[in-house]
Amino acid sequence: MAGAALETKITSVWLQAAIAFAYEQRLVEAERLADVAVKLAWRRHSHVAVDAEILSTVLRLDTSNDLANYRAVTAYIGSQNAELKSHLSVTLTFLDRIWLSNRPPSCAS
Repeated sequence: MAGAALETKITSVWLQAAIAFAYEQRLVEAERLADVAVKLAWRRHSHVAVDAEILSTVLRLDTSNDLANYRAVTAYIGSQNAELKSHLSVTLTFLDRIWLSNRPPSCAS
């Protein structure tokens, strides 16, 4: 589809980048963007881009007792090939959102 749309010989496209573009253009909601990140994480995709918005949305939507979807996505934070400064920035921004929110999420042990 990407090749046809751009009239090039593109043979592949990074799916998460495509959904991120759709989100930026307001074609999909934050919940859909987070859902794609969760699905890629469960499939152990080699690279899953995670930001504070995605983390917040995944945490908010995860109704499992053990926060399984949230855990799957956060496995990509601080991974072996991580750019630590970037990952730290995402983590701090995410924690700020939690600490500054009126209702922090409840977590089951």
